[in-house]
Amino acid sequence: MPQVKRVFVIDDDDIFNFGISRMLIDSRFAEKVSIFSNGEDARDFLQQILPNDEQWPDVIFLDLRMPVMNGWKFIYSMQQELETLSKKTGIYVVSSSCDLQDKAYCLQYPFISAYIEKPITLSKLRHLFETDLI
Repeated sequence: MPQVKRVFVIDDDDIFNFGISRMLIDSRFAEKVSIFSNGEDARDFLQQILPNDEQWPDVIFLDLRMPVMNGWKFIYSMQQELETLSKKTGIYVVSSSCDLQDKAYCLQYPFISAYIEKPITLSKLRHLFETDLI
């Protein structure tokens, strides 16, 4: 099963963050998981490391609804960088929303790999790593 080096989780739910981190590390899907509780912190960090592809994540799991800067604002603020980045990063919007408009809107962005409904299970992660990720 493929393993990625870096995964970023951008979500304000501590329980979700703990669970997905444990699944990614324990299942050896990822070497390192970094957690950001809002889009602003993640954006600021990504903009600092932008010139350095080595530190850029291989995968980003992004929640839509968070305080400070939600997932939509994160997408808007990082759109140019995400579209022109030389390193391929799988961006997965993860949300408890079943809103079909959210799903359709997300998938209009070519840099978003998929929209995944919470909860994330080990079988969902396994499917992503077997079929969708580089």
